[in-house]
Amino acid sequence: MAIFRFGVLDTGALIWREGNYERSVPMADLSLSEIARQARELQLLSVWIVPGSFYARSWRALLAAWQPRGKHFILRATTADDSDPVGVSLNFGWQDEMFILNTETEPRWPWYRETSATRIIDAIQVTQTALDFPLGYTPSGTGLQLVRQLSRADWLKPLAAIDGNNKSQPFTRGVSDIRWCRPLTEAERRMRFVHVFDANSAYIAAASNCNLPCGEPEPDRSISEPMAGGYYRARVFASPDVVYNGVSYPSPLYPYVVSGHQEGYWYSPQLIEARALGWNVDLLDGYYWPGMHRVLGKWGHAMWGARVLARHDRLAAAAIKAMAVGAIGRLSNQLPQWRGFIMSEVYRRQVNKNQQLAALGIQPVAHHVDAIYIVSDCADPTKVAPKLIERSDSLGGYKHVYTVAIDSDIISAGAAPSPQFHEVIAPARKEVLVDG
Repeated sequence: MAIFRFGVLDTGALIWREGNYERSVPMADLSLSEIARQARELQLLSVWIVPGSFYARSWRALLAAWQPRGKHFILRATTADDSDPVGVSLNFGWQDEMFILNTETEPRWPWYRETSATRIIDAIQVTQTALDFPLGYTPSGTGLQLVRQLSRADWLKPLAAIDGNNKSQPFTRGVSDIRWCRPLTEAERRMRFVHVFDANSAYIAAASNCNLPCGEPEPDRSISEPMAGGYYRARVFASPDVVYNGVSYPSPLYPYVVSGHQEGYWYSPQLIEARALGWNVDLLDGYYWPGMHRVLGKWGHAMWGARVLARHDRLAAAAIKAMAVGAIGRLSNQLPQWRGFIMSEVYRRQVNKNQQLAALGIQPVAHHVDAIYIVSDCADPTKVAPKLIERSDSLGGYKHVYTVAIDSDIISAGAAPSPQFHEVIAPARKEVLVDG
């Protein structure tokens, strides 16, 4: 297990940890040069400024007064808010004649409002130990660095688009989370509870278990069967005997299709699922990627393993989640084809889970992104769908989140269902009877 040394800068002192003991050196010289000198002498990879401390309030003034000589200190700083900088983090290195200042405010580590130096040290140490990886400037950037370390270099050529801030092919149509609701039956309108279950890290699970394109797309000239790594314009139709038609059961091709004929764009995971469920799928044109690989397999399982190891520390667990979500977000924004396959896989898994529940005699009333809503007269969620939560501690497994009582608002929403059904039973609007 590697040791990644870091320090925390509080008012008047630079604090770090050696083994189980905290050490500190006074910081009477309140200058960035002294911070850099001390950090280099102590071999610290990063220094984190305690929110509310002198440095958090005054780092801009210190920067303006700094006149570095010789080897320059590379500074990257982030604040919670430009108008009220309650937290700053510094990451640095040494290079000739180079100085970088970055005050990006969007991505933040979860301890940006924590005022205890010891608590910050605990959270960072737990996070780095769980990951076996040093934290960088932002959660998303650290997550991407971990992708690069854990994946084969020849699979990561598309990541150059991120470094160059240059979007690749615009395969952005036909991509959506599942948002579906059906009418409540008469029997369900007389029931008492709605139980909500969701998947653990649904996007990380999908990303780590689906193949992603690693090269340039080629036109698919066969246009008969959807290739496993394809993106197609298709004409689809659900005959009346198709069960998964978007009415009583979710459509595999929502949001474009509920029933009847429709033309649109879809990634192959959803088209293959639609054909398996009885839909007529006529491919009009499309592309496929000959180089498809499970690029994020090791990364996804490493992120989940780190979350499990850090689950006893709220800030560390939140930091690892922020890294995973941030990295997936940046990959999705810059590589729409990766986003398309990942979101299609998340969608396909929800429809597949609906099929598994239906085989057990359970018919969910709604799906929203990675959540499943089940109406029941039973107050105990562990008895409502025991098979659903068998893997509640595993990546992609489902866990119970909360339970609310059915009232007139829910009955009205269920009578005229809409994809916004989940908002009616949100904990912010209803008393939670059973918390997950």
